[in-house]
Amino acid sequence: MAWRLRDDPPDAAFGLRLYAAGRARELAATGWPAAVQQAFLAQQHAAREAHYRRVHPQAEDRVIERDGQAVGRLLLARDAKHHRVVDLALLPAAQGQGIGSALLRELQRAAQHAGLRLCLQVADDNEAALRLYLRLGFVPEPSADKTSAYRALHWRAAVPQPA
Repeated sequence: MAWRLRDDPPDAAFGLRLYAAGRARELAATGWPAAVQQAFLAQQHAAREAHYRRVHPQAEDRVIERDGQAVGRLLLARDAKHHRVVDLALLPAAQGQGIGSALLRELQRAAQHAGLRLCLQVADDNEAALRLYLRLGFVPEPSADKTSAYRALHWRAAVPQPA
């Protein structure tokens, strides 16, 4: 399994397909007709992308490839305080194969080299991703917002203690 980050952002069709894959279980429960689901997904995806561009205009938007095929997306914002994983998504067929773990370890090394924290958010109902993040040493941040459907986490390399 050879994977890499491509230097260009996902095209609109792949971006929407990836977004739809991430919301498939949720939408299946609505009972909406396919056309309504597609319209809803297109609107929600467009709104999310506009938000990302507004809040993180300098973020690196890259395609994750496996064996030459687009299988995911990484949207990474870097600033003087931290590196933030704004979006990390893989198609279902690419999940559970170590791609996300390997990518996050690379991001951890880059953050460590820069002396910065690596931050991200995960949906409360995304238990598999939360397990992955905790396994890789991410720590939940305290939150006063009990209504949020997301949990913020961060990772910082251990600082050697003087002897």
